[in-house]
Amino acid sequence: EPIIGVNGNKAGLSGDFLRKNIVLPLVGRASAFLGNYLDIIACGGVFDGSHVLEYLNAGAKGVQCVSGPTWNGGPRFFQDLLEESDELQEYLTNEMLG
Repeated sequence: EPIIGVNGNKAGLSGDFLRKNIVLPLVGRASAFLGNYLDIIACGGVFDGSHVLEYLNAGAKGVQCVSGPTWNGGPRFFQDLLEESDELQEYLTNEMLG
């Protein structure tokens, strides 16, 4: 049974392992096959702006963040996410403005 310890807490498979090895490949495949019919929303292991970009670049139309804000600052997490990543700001601006 896999156990991952972070800051003294323990959990099952999550974080970087989940995002890199399971969810990102699934997002890419789902987007390739279903992207014309469904919007793919990715989740899992989002702790900074680069993680959001990984999902968006893999084909996700949205990214759900739960662990990041829970463990890293609550609502402030989202402001930090945008402030730390010029590339994410540019991506989102281009998407919103077309």
